[in-house]
Amino acid sequence: MKKEKKSNRRRECLPRADEPAPNFTLIELLVVIAVIAILTALLLPALNSARAKGVAVNCISNLKNTGIMFHSYADDFDDFFPAPSVPKGDGISGSGSNWSDGWKWAMRLSAYNTKLNRFRNLSCPALPYTGMVGGIYENDQVYGMNPNLTGSWGTSKLVKRGAISRISYSYNNLPESKNASDTVIAADSLHLTSRVQFPYVGASDSEVHLRHAEAANCLMLDGSALAATEATLRVKCNWKKFLSSSGNYH
Repeated sequence: MKKEKKSNRRRECLPRADEPAPNFTLIELLVVIAVIAILTALLLPALNSARAKGVAVNCISNLKNTGIMFHSYADDFDDFFPAPSVPKGDGISGSGSNWSDGWKWAMRLSAYNTKLNRFRNLSCPALPYTGMVGGIYENDQVYGMNPNLTGSWGTSKLVKRGAISRISYSYNNLPESKNASDTVIAADSLHLTSRVQFPYVGASDSEVHLRHAEAANCLMLDGSALAATEATLRVKCNWKKFLSSSGNYH
């Protein structure tokens, strides 16, 4: 009999199956919300950093594909890269009338692009195209080409690929080493007033943009693509002006 009383007492302590579960008190709910908020605050910077690194890696991949297209174009057109902007006259002197097609470098390379969106992988994914801004259309919101590859500044001259490494480094944006791995062909760009990408850099209205954690992704003459800090661009590539990630001159 004593054992039976103990068993009955134990059953009385357990909740019945048909009884509703106890509700959280207001304090308990507030504690849970506070814990979630703290965890979110701790994890969000890490998630944002991981996302930014992923975008930068995607940008490097786009630049490598852009390099393949540049060299494929030169292979087909007597060792010439396209001009940064619309060529003029004979395409060599940079003077005369604009070519009638009105095409800048990205439009000319787009013929070698197998992607459905022909300009998406000719541009940085960190600053995607959202519409025409200040007369700058999608085919111009792309990486900025170096306009000094002929040995003098010019956006309307075709660039002889084989002659680039023989140019004097004393001109801006061409390296003293003359190494193809130090010569920037194109890079992350930003138009100063429109705040979108632009087809050439090293100009009064557009420049290399240090948008990836204060580094710019660059396509080099040897076909490689890399993230270059301001110090690297100044010392190795003889680059003079930059725009910080916030868009201010350095």
